[in-house]
Amino acid sequence: MAINSNGEHFYQNKLLLDPAEASFLDLILFLVSSNIKSRGFIECHEEHITLRNFNGRFIVFISLLVQKILLLFRKPMAIIGKALEMWLNLLLCNGGFFKLLLNILKGKVVKTPDRSSAEFTSAIGNVDLRVELDKKTRPGDEKYKASLSWMAAKLAYENGAFVESIVKDHWNMRFLGFFDFWNGETSLSYVVGRFYLFIKYIKCIVVR
Repeated sequence: MAINSNGEHFYQNKLLLDPAEASFLDLILFLVSSNIKSRGFIECHEEHITLRNFNGRFIVFISLLVQKILLLFRKPMAIIGKALEMWLNLLLCNGGFFKLLLNILKGKVVKTPDRSSAEFTSAIGNVDLRVELDKKTRPGDEKYKASLSWMAAKLAYENGAFVESIVKDHWNMRFLGFFDFWNGETSLSYVVGRFYLFIKYIKCIVVR
């Protein structure tokens, strides 16, 4: 059970759901019965009012059902996402679709995207190609931190080489490092990316 630094259950007024531990039969039984003590996929305070009535359980049921469906399709969705990223970067590094097609017809060498390179961008990076900070704001301005945080949050989806290139060459800031961490709070199968940059007295930490 998850316990905070004060020794209290952090979900005392909340629900902790684990869709991976629930079968579809478990969800149906949960929906028709208010007895949740034997449900291994849900943790909550024994007196949780939300689960006493059907409407409250129905909301939790829908939430778990959607998460189960997403988990069921996570591998094909990941494959499709990676294929889409490769296709977008293939177009980007070869000058667009028509130039790529022309190079193929002429038998010229087609550039292959490298996921670890500073030129490779995520799907989000391909949709929004902006990498420069707002030229109208300066450090100390009211909107500067908001503008920097917004751009850094978008940049956090990119690989380490791309992030370093943008921070150093475009933002003219000191790049402190890019690190990958296991997100043990949710699932060991996911990695949390984090990069650090430094500008004057502002240290910006961005997590994806």
